[in-house]
Amino acid sequence: MTGHSSLPGSSAQLEKLLAAALDINRSHARVYNAETMVDELLSSTWEPIPHSTELMRHQSTRHASFTQQATSLNALQTVLSDSIERLVEHRKAVSSRIAELEHDSRRVSSKFQEGLAKPDQLLNQICAQMEDLEERFSKVSSTAVLIGDTLSTLDDERSRVLETDELMEVLLALNDPSSKLTKSSNRLFNTLHDPNELHEASRIIKKMSMFSSELSSPTIAYAVAEIERLSQTTENNLLTESSNEQERGNVVGMCKCAESLIEYNDKEKVADRYVWNVMCDRLAKYVVVPVWLLENWQSLRWIQLKTWTRCSQRFSQSAKSSSL
Repeated sequence: MTGHSSLPGSSAQLEKLLAAALDINRSHARVYNAETMVDELLSSTWEPIPHSTELMRHQSTRHASFTQQATSLNALQTVLSDSIERLVEHRKAVSSRIAELEHDSRRVSSKFQEGLAKPDQLLNQICAQMEDLEERFSKVSSTAVLIGDTLSTLDDERSRVLETDELMEVLLALNDPSSKLTKSSNRLFNTLHDPNELHEASRIIKKMSMFSSELSSPTIAYAVAEIERLSQTTENNLLTESSNEQERGNVVGMCKCAESLIEYNDKEKVADRYVWNVMCDRLAKYVVVPVWLLENWQSLRWIQLKTWTRCSQRFSQSAKSSSL
């Protein structure tokens, strides 16, 4: 047991426990010790026998012991009852404090939930607006693509209309016999009669031929005939230029002429002209005959006979040499 308390029935540990209900920082509750509290309560009810002479102590031992025990038990019962009542009151105070804290907690939680509801609602509104905005962006993008395709189609149509308009002007100019004597402001018409623009003229003539094939009016018969004449002239000029480039050994120029001629679907003429030029070149080296005579069938027949005679003579000489 510890020493006596200053007040009968009082306990410092009990006071700390009771004060903890009203202490906000709960410093008393942290240092509370139940064993120390019981020890203090028990020691507060103990009354020691006063010191006297040895004789008087022996005589009054039994009476003092009984009195002391009775007093201590009564005091202990009183202290315990008082402590129990104080502890019950303390439990009620703690329960009330807990109920109050629970109420405050619910109130704060409700206020916190209300505070969260507005941002959550605002977030949902923002998400809905973003989805609507994204949908609008998608529609705008689709519309922009559609407009772009439409503009591209309109631009193609515009280019085709302008080209058709130029072709009509050329057709009208070609339908006028006097247009050859005057300088036209039409670019395509001037290109057709420019010898330096032979390849471009071939493309224009090709388009004019396709364009005139769809027209059957007799009023433009002269223009149709002029287009056919220009087509034939341009084709011949391309073949001639191809031959000239072949003689010069200009492969790039030959390819360019071949591409323009192929647009006329004259693949066979390109090949025939190339082979013919090679034949003329090779035969001119071995046969003493003017090249312009090769265009005559009889000249070809004469060349064949001449070649046969020469080969016969050559092989006959070789046979005689072998026999010797």
